[in-house]
Amino acid sequence: STNGQCGNGNGKCPPGFCCSKHGWCGKTEDHCSVTKGCQFEFGICNGEKQSGEEPQEEVDQQTIGRCGKGYGKCPSGQCCSQNGFCGITDRHCLLTQGCQSEFGVCFRLKYTVDGSCGPEAGRCPAGQCCSKYGWCGSSSSYCDAGCQSAYGTC
Repeated sequence: STNGQCGNGNGKCPPGFCCSKHGWCGKTEDHCSVTKGCQFEFGICNGEKQSGEEPQEEVDQQTIGRCGKGYGKCPSGQCCSQNGFCGITDRHCLLTQGCQSEFGVCFRLKYTVDGSCGPEAGRCPAGQCCSKYGWCGSSSSYCDAGCQSAYGTC
């Protein structure tokens, strides 16, 4: 993105920036927090705050996007590749490619075979949303509140 906007139709943020739920690139908690709707498909995101953990004041730029032993889990909805990087591509997410299920989401299959979606079922076909109940479709009931962006379009 060159205009500071990100998301569907606008593309990704520059390296090191987060994409807020409202589609703007930035580095504040409102942009970067997974719990505030950060869109990891279009920029980096900080992981969810663990209970008893103090919020991070600064994010270590060397560990952004890393996962596995010594790094921990990927942000919600992301996969941990065999080489210890967070992402949502087949290389990150497929168990046959070495996805590390203890540090993120993994899929047995590239795409769903029965219309279900989610961590075990796989992703919806292009252009379909994965509802909060784990089914693929394209109407607002699939794509609105609770839509699972890691498994389909939202």
